[in-house]
Amino acid sequence: MPASRFTQTGNYRTRYAQDQTIFATYAEQLSLIVLIGLLLLLPLILPKTMLRDVNMIMIYAVAVIGLNITTGYTGLINIGQAAFMGVGAYATALAATRLNLPFFLAIPIGGSRARSSARLSACPVCA
Repeated sequence: MPASRFTQTGNYRTRYAQDQTIFATYAEQLSLIVLIGLLLLLPLILPKTMLRDVNMIMIYAVAVIGLNITTGYTGLINIGQAAFMGVGAYATALAATRLNLPFFLAIPIGGSRARSSARLSACPVCA
């Protein structure tokens, strides 16, 4: 084991409880905090055109992280994730534009719509 957790390199996990941790080192925790801080400052720094591109990158990053959890960690094949993300995005856009709801209220509506459509397709007998 290295002398300091800040200088750890490699995977030195010896127990299952260590394997379930999200962050292996304090440097990983610190880098995530710095990244979140920088992302929160981006609207103050970037022009609106570049901010739109950053928003699209972050939306795709959320989808890719979800797909990585499904296929990478569990080894399952998920062909419906993009469809359900599209259903949620479409429902959010409709709630924001047609119902004139605020953005932060439209997001949970889109998420619940995606969840209900996933449930309907996954268990047609149960619905």
